[in-house]
Amino acid sequence: MKDWKRVGRPSPTPQEIRGVRISASLTQQQAAEMIYATQRGWQNWELGKRRMHPGLFELFEIKLDLDLGNE
Repeated sequence: MKDWKRVGRPSPTPQEIRGVRISASLTQQQAAEMIYATQRGWQNWELGKRRMHPGLFELFEIKLDLDLGNE
């Protein structure tokens, strides 16, 4: 059986999360709303208090590409 925790993309680091958000010129609130999360949850990801699921980070990146017209 596979170890599912090691399959696929790893969780993003707090620096990656913050860096992508800032490069998109978004507030924490705006970024959180894009993936249906709370501002507090986003703060916890950026502070390293909680790990963001890789799928949520991928969704955020996809939605940024669509919003910025980079289809």
